[in-house]
Amino acid sequence: IISDGWSIGLLVQELASHYTAALRGSASSAIQPTSTALAVQYADYVAWQRQWLGSPQHSAQLAYWQTQLQGAPALLELPTDRPRPAVQDHHGSSLLLRLPVALSRALARLARQHNVTLHMLLHAGLALLLSRLSGQHDIIIGTPVANRPRTEFEPIVGFFVNTLALRLRIDPDQDLPSLLHTVREQTLAAYARQDVPFEHVVDAVKPPRSMSHSPLFQVMLAWQNTPQAPIDLPDLTLAPLPRPL
Repeated sequence: IISDGWSIGLLVQELASHYTAALRGSASSAIQPTSTALAVQYADYVAWQRQWLGSPQHSAQLAYWQTQLQGAPALLELPTDRPRPAVQDHHGSSLLLRLPVALSRALARLARQHNVTLHMLLHAGLALLLSRLSGQHDIIIGTPVANRPRTEFEPIVGFFVNTLALRLRIDPDQDLPSLLHTVREQTLAAYARQDVPFEHVVDAVKPPRSMSHSPLFQVMLAWQNTPQAPIDLPDLTLAPLPRPL
């Protein structure tokens, strides 16, 4: 809980910089912490957040989430081949699926055509799929956000990421342009109120609690598009370690 995905990229970049400097004999410069040059430290962000949590802005954002999630379904009833355990154990597996290039480009064109991001388009498609599988028309999908709205936060290593619960009511008679417009407006409204920690939202909404599933949502859409600069090290090649399937 001291770092997030964005921070990992910063750590790798800083490690590469120090490694290169040490290899070239600049050991003194290599051990100087980059954080000393930052305009804002993570401790400053924490102090700001503590003050903000008691502000009128926090109350206004929290009121939005209470209204948005009031009366939401407690559980997404997906058809499964076995009963849900009484206590979730978080054991699972992975399935790797790569979209064909032509399909990816077609989706990007469709998103531009309707003035939405690719994330919004996929969110709408996933919500439609979950609605058809479950027979429910009130769908909540969780999505993580970097939660770094200020440029001063971008070079800081720390835990900024937050989780948003995006609720979408599916109308079977709604056409695609109208659905995407709804998703766009709701997503932008949620992003504008992303500062409230997810646990505060749960406490305020007070959804039915169960040891068998997480509160508010059980499906997440994680859109990983954090910019990652290439790492160029002398005589070394870095590559991500694939996760075991």
